[in-house]
Amino acid sequence: MKKLDQLILKSAVGPFLVTLFIGNLVFLMQFLYREIDDIIGKGIGMDTLAELIMYASFTLVPYSLPLAVLIASIMTMGNLGERYELVAIKSSGISLLRAMRPLIILSLIMAGVAFFFSNNVMPYSLLKLSTLRYNISKKKPTMLLEEGVFFNDFENMTMKVERIGENDKLYDLTIYDHRKAGETSVIKADSAYIENSDTTTYMELHLMDGKMHQDVNVKNKYTRFGFKNLNLIIDMSGFEMGTINEESFKGNAKIKNVKEIAYTRDSLEVKLKDLEARQRENEEYELMVLRYENQDSLQQKLMSNDVTQQEENLNQTDLAKSERSITAIQSIRQKISSAKSSRKPVSKNLVAHKVAWYQKFALAFSCVVLFFIGAPMGALVRKGGFGLPIVISIIFYLIYYIINMTGTKFAEDGVLKPMIGIWLSTIILLPIAILLTQMAISDLKFDVSAKLIQPIQTLFGKIFTKK
Repeated sequence: MKKLDQLILKSAVGPFLVTLFIGNLVFLMQFLYREIDDIIGKGIGMDTLAELIMYASFTLVPYSLPLAVLIASIMTMGNLGERYELVAIKSSGISLLRAMRPLIILSLIMAGVAFFFSNNVMPYSLLKLSTLRYNISKKKPTMLLEEGVFFNDFENMTMKVERIGENDKLYDLTIYDHRKAGETSVIKADSAYIENSDTTTYMELHLMDGKMHQDVNVKNKYTRFGFKNLNLIIDMSGFEMGTINEESFKGNAKIKNVKEIAYTRDSLEVKLKDLEARQRENEEYELMVLRYENQDSLQQKLMSNDVTQQEENLNQTDLAKSERSITAIQSIRQKISSAKSSRKPVSKNLVAHKVAWYQKFALAFSCVVLFFIGAPMGALVRKGGFGLPIVISIIFYLIYYIINMTGTKFAEDGVLKPMIGIWLSTIILLPIAILLTQMAISDLKFDVSAKLIQPIQTLFGKIFTKK
């Protein structure tokens, strides 16, 4: 039996490592595609780029592990079925579950690895990655500029650069300066370079070989002159130049482990309950004051002994009482709206922490669920290699990924409860895994051509026949 376990494990380790590497590489390419505009052609050194890729790769491991487990399991069992080794194993009296035992243990180990990465490695890597990305974009002012695009995030200034060369040298600049009230300056320069932007809150821009046009609207004065060298001082305090402290990112729920998330979640729940209690107290107090004022005004109106005078007092003061009541109700509504606005950030932060807490466990458990989809499917289709098993694995993983992303989005937006939203993919795929496992144990043959290809051909045939 030990030799059988070793044979199955050796058959699974190779595909697992290959698919883990390829899966992580695919997710990394997706990350680089999103960030390519900020990291390519911006003067970033190879060491910084390598550090960025390393941290990004570590954050993607929990997502590529379920895919690797799915592909490795379906390829391993498919290869055993295609070479009739699975038939020989069953004919010797060994059940399918017993044959799958080493793979089940491997999937449980991978689930533990996924949890370890998502709980320990991923928060640390995500913290370093967020800090590095922020410092890359804010430390170099040229990172803010794009070739041929007007940049107007500077205060009262718009800048356009046609080309960014080596050592962050700028070519063909056009600057519209509105920093002085009633005065507009248009500057055109052949080239420029930036100095002292890493250590101060100001960017010193050295312009070379250009012209300046000044138009003073108040005095109707226009001035034009050329220059060989011109220095501009630009306020960059709004961009928080320099290296940012990592503590600024630690409030993010994704950059915390399970223990830290649980502690913060309890604190946020206490804070939210306190805000709700204060709101109820304020509402009850306002309503009590409103009822007291209405009763008091009614008693004053009925103090007169003359019935006619009482009727006149009622008619004259009804409108005033109504206006005061409407004003009081509007005030209560404004206070309720203000209280809801103050609770909204706390409630959103609480939901984010709940989502992050459930995600760490759901990602780990997905390795087990996807294994019990892949291994029985491989035993049913009895096809190995990188052909049909890869196609089936990608289909199931796409289903898992789409459901997972949709559930996470619904959980973050409050459409679903965090627990239901995060576990939605598992809830849907778990019955499929159980059904496939039962089919594989019953030794049912799954004809791919009859089950998948022929129904599609029949459907398209009917559509084109009707047309």
